[in-house]
Amino acid sequence: MSDQKNIPPSQVSKLIPTYAARGESLDIPKNQLPEKSMLPSTAYQVIHDELRLDGYSMLNLATFVTTWMEDEAQKLINETLDKNMVDRDEYPQTAEIEQRCIRMTAELWNAPDHENAVGTSTIGSSEAAMLGGMAMMLDGQLAARGIAVAGGIAVQAFVVTVGCLASMLILYRAKILTGGPIFQRVIAVATVGVFAAVMLSFVLSFFGVDTVIFNLGSAFSTGSGGWIGLGVTGAILILASLWLIIDFRRAEELVASGAPREAEWYVSFGLIVTIAWIYLEALKLVFYLTALTNRE
Repeated sequence: MSDQKNIPPSQVSKLIPTYAARGESLDIPKNQLPEKSMLPSTAYQVIHDELRLDGYSMLNLATFVTTWMEDEAQKLINETLDKNMVDRDEYPQTAEIEQRCIRMTAELWNAPDHENAVGTSTIGSSEAAMLGGMAMMLDGQLAARGIAVAGGIAVQAFVVTVGCLASMLILYRAKILTGGPIFQRVIAVATVGVFAAVMLSFVLSFFGVDTVIFNLGSAFSTGSGGWIGLGVTGAILILASLWLIIDFRRAEELVASGAPREAEWYVSFGLIVTIAWIYLEALKLVFYLTALTNRE
């Protein structure tokens, strides 16, 4: 057991575990190497005890993927921790197994030529997989009608996303948009309205009622549904882009207030969510524009 009670202020940057082992009652600095070595078992116990403060991963339901794996999978991870995936010449079989996983994933997403698919391993990319899968699906719908997009929808949407990011940054730096309290309230209310419309459309889809928010197939219809969908998508894209102004302001406010570096994740998370939303709407915008301009 470790005793972390009654620690004087001068020692807050140290770990002070106390174990029932002779010679192991030592102060362990948190941010530098200790002057004396310790037994591997003690080092393990220190970290092991700290990790007990984390949540229990098997009860984590706030994720797209399961947090449980078989013992055999855990053994394989432990056996390959010392391999550097960048050095493919030194570990060719590991690289080959990675390529197999890429081909399996490509086949799962119905890639046209999954045997020659190009990809790479990623970490924490469930959102990226969702966006990539949607881009592939939209490309497939256009290809089925003989419509090709230069560079693919994914690249075109990336260009739109970068353009939105650059334009919002310029508007903010020029103080044309400052993201003040009134601006934030208006954007928040508009976002709630969009969310309510999306949820209503989602519920109606179970009853066979298609709306412009979910029915991307309207881009190929002869009516005005495609143009309405394009307008709605463009409006939502502008709304998502305006959230960048709020993100920029929050970053500046945190820096000006002398917030600790640990607060960086707050701004980073906000930016990632906003950019992912912009990219999603950019995918739909490129799809509508391509389909409508090539409609017979």
